[in-house]
Amino acid sequence: MVMDFVWLGVLMTGVYNMAYGAHIKVINGMFQFKVLPALILYPIIALGLWYFVLSNPSLSWGEVAMRGAILGFVMYAVYNLTCASILADYPWNIVFIDTAWGTFAATMTALAMRGIQQFFS
Repeated sequence: MVMDFVWLGVLMTGVYNMAYGAHIKVINGMFQFKVLPALILYPIIALGLWYFVLSNPSLSWGEVAMRGAILGFVMYAVYNLTCASILADYPWNIVFIDTAWGTFAATMTALAMRGIQQFFS
C-alpha cells in the first residue's frame, strides 16, 4: 500500500493523470485514493501472495521473488489488458508501465513478507 501510494501519488501522478484524466482525483498535484477499496484490495493481494508464494516455507528467496513476480505480472496484466480491451482509448503505455510496476511491487512485497515470515518463525 505504501509502495502504491509513492508510485501513484508521487512519482507517476502526471502520467496517470494524463491517461485517466477525469476518472481520477488529484488535489494539489497528488493522486487521491479511495480508502475503502484500498482496504479491501491489499488484503486480497496479500492473501494471493501468501497462498501462491509463501505457503511453502521451503522455497528459496529466488523462488519467492520469481513467484511473486509472476503473480504480480498476471494480476496487473489481466487488469490492464481487460481495461485496454473494453475502455475507449485506454493507453498502451499504461498497460506496459502499470504491468511492470505490478510485477515489481508484488516481487518486493513477496520478499518483504518472506522476511517477516522468517523473522517470526
